[in-house]
Amino acid sequence: MEKNQFKRTFTRAEVEEYVKKMLSSSEITMCEQKDRIIELKREIDDLKRGSNDNTEKFKMMSKAMNEATKIAKDAQKDHEIQMNIMIEKVRQFGFKWVNYFKELIESTPSLKGVEGAELFSIELGDLIEQLIEVGSTKNSKADKVLPRSRKKKQLTEKEWLGESSAKSSIAPEYSLSDESE
Repeated sequence: MEKNQFKRTFTRAEVEEYVKKMLSSSEITMCEQKDRIIELKREIDDLKRGSNDNTEKFKMMSKAMNEATKIAKDAQKDHEIQMNIMIEKVRQFGFKWVNYFKELIESTPSLKGVEGAELFSIELGDLIEQLIEVGSTKNSKADKVLPRSRKKKQLTEKEWLGESSAKSSIAPEYSLSDESE
């Protein structure tokens, strides 16, 4: 049982019409794809510009944060220095007055046995301790925010400041003689 199969043949006009439709269809598709490619390239360029803008904004914000951190650290150091200077001035003032009280008490017979100089020294020591405590409280709050690597540097600096303030707290020699005035 053999089947007769017939192949349909197309005329030249039908083939040309079919090719024209295919060509027209492919040209339309290519134009649409070309337009889509151009549109996507524009979107990519816009996104790149936006990304570059965001990167620049991030860099500027990062720089501003670094500057603000530096300013805050500088302000903290200035505060520490001023606090240490004030404490040193109070110590020097106290030593002068303790020596003055001692000389006054020793030179005045009616004041012998009065413990005014010792009481003044005790009160002055308490005041200095309170000033140091207030300064260290502010520093301890700031230390909690800093990373460990930075804390080590500050501790070294504080140790240095502590040593220098200990050296400067040695009582200076003062007297009420005419030579010193």
